[in-house]
Amino acid sequence: NESSERMFGWNTDEVMGKTLPIVPADQWDEFTKFRDRVLSGENIVRLEGTRVRKNGEPFDMSISASRIRDAEENVIGILVHAEDITERKRGEAERERFRRAIEQTGESVVITAPDGSIQYANRAFEHITGYTREEALGKNPRILKSGKQDEKFYRTLWQTITSGKTWQGRMINRRKDGTLYTEDATISPIVDNSGKIVNYLFGMSDVTERLTLEEQYRQAQKMESVGRLAGGVAHDFNNMLQVILGNVELAMETMA
Repeated sequence: NESSERMFGWNTDEVMGKTLPIVPADQWDEFTKFRDRVLSGENIVRLEGTRVRKNGEPFDMSISASRIRDAEENVIGILVHAEDITERKRGEAERERFRRAIEQTGESVVITAPDGSIQYANRAFEHITGYTREEALGKNPRILKSGKQDEKFYRTLWQTITSGKTWQGRMINRRKDGTLYTEDATISPIVDNSGKIVNYLFGMSDVTERLTLEEQYRQAQKMESVGRLAGGVAHDFNNMLQVILGNVELAMETMA
């Protein structure tokens, strides 16, 4: 039909009665088995593979086929339905790359439904919080609530993201084992083509260790400052003490 002409690049007059080189050589055995399965009695068989257009361009295709019978139930042909799935395959590949990137990042990534229930959590989330994906799915991020932020904090957060804006801030959360940790979070609404919020995306970085090191560094700076101050005071006091001792020695020399 016309769709086949557009898909493969050959017109009807060119293909009638001919076997076309649309199947790559490395997939010919699979295609032959597919044909034999149909002829052996399987009414509909679905097969995905690569095919080639007239201009040599490869593309992804999904094929369904069934036998055509005459009045005496003799097989007189095969009816093939072919669908170009190149765009679908490309989209699947892009989603897989995106999924792998999220899984391998060191930042905790969570996707929730509009009501806040968790629909996805990556490996970093498991590592940071101690909750497995199975434990987190369907739950609300409130399972991480530590009590260190008041209700006004969370009310402002949800008012921001439900209005379609991105929220950024720092919060203290609680791991599954009860220990507290600090994270910098960015929470963004995900909207569909109509602008309706369909998900929320949480990106969170555990900054507990970094903050601990920063505090240790500040304490070290304070101790260094105190040390310098004490050293200066001691030096000044020693100068005055030397004058006093010198005068005492002179005084002692004049006394019997």
